[in-house]
Amino acid sequence: MKWFALYSTILTTGILMSCGGSTAENAIDPATNTTNAVAGEGPLLVLNEDFHDFGKVAKGSDVHCVFEVTNAGNQPLIISDCEKTCGCTVPQCDKNPIAPGAKSEIKVTYDSEREGAFNKTVKVISNSTDGTTKIIRIKGEVLKEGEEPATE
Repeated sequence: MKWFALYSTILTTGILMSCGGSTAENAIDPATNTTNAVAGEGPLLVLNEDFHDFGKVAKGSDVHCVFEVTNAGNQPLIISDCEKTCGCTVPQCDKNPIAPGAKSEIKVTYDSEREGAFNKTVKVISNSTDGTTKIIRIKGEVLKEGEEPATE
């Protein structure tokens, strides 16, 4: 019984030591809770922005924005899915591999037939070395029928 306990302790310690090391290349960033991947070490998804505010928009108007995606790594980046949070948001992402240094786009459209404020997210799932998901967010307010957005 002692041997079993000793063996278990040694095995557990070895596993923890091999998994727990943190280096400058893969340290966890506490602000984003993601890994700080080094550019060039595999595919790396970089967004030009992760948030878009439409402000106040007229009901029935074309409400869409485009997020630019860059592969800052040295291997092909594959976006496997763009998951929406509701039926009023439609994300469109190119699922073809993005070559190192190349760019692609994610278009997000909102159904402006629904009046009122909105705050929606889209989860971008990829093979990026800094984690498999990125969250992009859109927000705004669809005005009531007949109301017009203020011009500044």
